[in-house]
Amino acid sequence: TMTWRPAGPTSDFALSNASFTNTGTFNIETADLDSNILEFTASTFTNASSGVINSQPLAGAVRINMPITNNGDLNVVNSDLFLDGSSLNTGSIDIASGARISVSNGVVLALNAGTALSGLGTLELDGGATLDVNAPVLVPAGFILLAIGPGTSLNVNAQLDVNGDLILDTVDLSLAADLVINGSADLLQSFLSTSNGSRLIVNAGGTLNLDGGATGTFLNADVINDGFTAWAGGSLNSEQTFFNNSVFAIQNLAAVGYGGEVGVFNNSGSVFVTNSTQVDIFISYVDAGGNLDIGSASSFGLGGVDLVLNSGMLGGDGSFEGSVINNGGTVNPGGSGTTGILTINGDFTNTAGGFVEIDVNDDTG
Repeated sequence: TMTWRPAGPTSDFALSNASFTNTGTFNIETADLDSNILEFTASTFTNASSGVINSQPLAGAVRINMPITNNGDLNVVNSDLFLDGSSLNTGSIDIASGARISVSNGVVLALNAGTALSGLGTLELDGGATLDVNAPVLVPAGFILLAIGPGTSLNVNAQLDVNGDLILDTVDLSLAADLVINGSADLLQSFLSTSNGSRLIVNAGGTLNLDGGATGTFLNADVINDGFTAWAGGSLNSEQTFFNNSVFAIQNLAAVGYGGEVGVFNNSGSVFVTNSTQVDIFISYVDAGGNLDIGSASSFGLGGVDLVLNSGMLGGDGSFEGSVINNGGTVNPGGSGTTGILTINGDFTNTAGGFVEIDVNDDTG
């Protein structure tokens, strides 16, 4: 066991033309504001498969400003651990509650085969950093994976399962494998793309929060929603297909759109529009047996394109901005089992296969 616990204010651990390999236990227990493991000249820092590194400063934070290869156990017990050199991981990373690993300044962190994440802390990327997921990785419940800032990238090259929280703000998200959300994911002003048809999948019990912010969020990969997706800010854009098989909630929006030249919104679940006005889905809307419910004082449209109901339902007591052709679906003002006024600001065509259901209040008391 080796413990680094400097007695004085200078607490840099420097390597020069050296190779440092930890095969036992290395405790970092510094006590100044910012302790550094420095590389003066070409050196290597390796935590072997049998090695354990415990970052547990008595005060301040720990900074490793050289590349590190972790094949063993890296434990961030408290405070912050800054990785300022591009690093490889094939071992375990445990970040305790309230603790953080921070990767920034163009640094690349590669999660390779053998990676196991644990703990209730945060892995944060910013300042143009890149996280490469090169082998299947699970983000456990309670764990936060946070990426923020222009130039910051998350590359999913092998399946990434998120049971905890994934927060992406102004980030490039590239999928060469599926990203599966069982916990929660926030996409704010971010760009999602795929090179091989990989998908963003929201499983039952999972939550996806979409916010275009000031610059928009781009969903240029298929999204399969079997959980709960909320669109609560800014514009969206897609050239792929959004498969809504569960709940898609449009909340608190005004004068925004979901655009794209060849994108498709396939609805076999339920779309709820609440407290929103002048909201349009400009991509092709396909009724696959789903429900569209427009709430009170809300207005929703398809960018001037007719809504064609084949087997789904249009309901609520808001306004649909456009014409409706009901070939085999149901139009139900107010919604099933309730009364209300549904306004269609366009033509309404009800063919022989279409149904109109109107609930009537009992006025006898």
